[in-house]
Amino acid sequence: MKIMLCATALFACMATPPAAAAQPAAPRLLPVDRFIGTDALLYVQSAGNWYEARMAGSCNALPDVRRLRIEMGSSGQLDQTSTVIARGERCPVAAVKSVAGPPPELLLNGNG
Repeated sequence: MKIMLCATALFACMATPPAAAAQPAAPRLLPVDRFIGTDALLYVQSAGNWYEARMAGSCNALPDVRRLRIEMGSSGQLDQTSTVIARGERCPVAAVKSVAGPPPELLLNGNG
């Protein structure tokens, strides 16, 4: 009986869906198609979807970098536990949200 109660409680916990997210999380293990950066923001396109990653502080290498590395945090997704590495500069991510795309002024300045 005791084992059955534990199993039932575990199933109930697993069957309870997590609170719905306001927006889709960045995809797991998908390649980055494009990115555009400022010293405080990084816009990443992956699988046709755009995400805005706000840095925890200034990241001076982002505006001019052609290659970067994203270390996913504990969730395995691009989120506030991730770190962006540009020219050896480690830039912690503070927040990520889904966006329609980068601001037009970034595209007009020859980025992306």
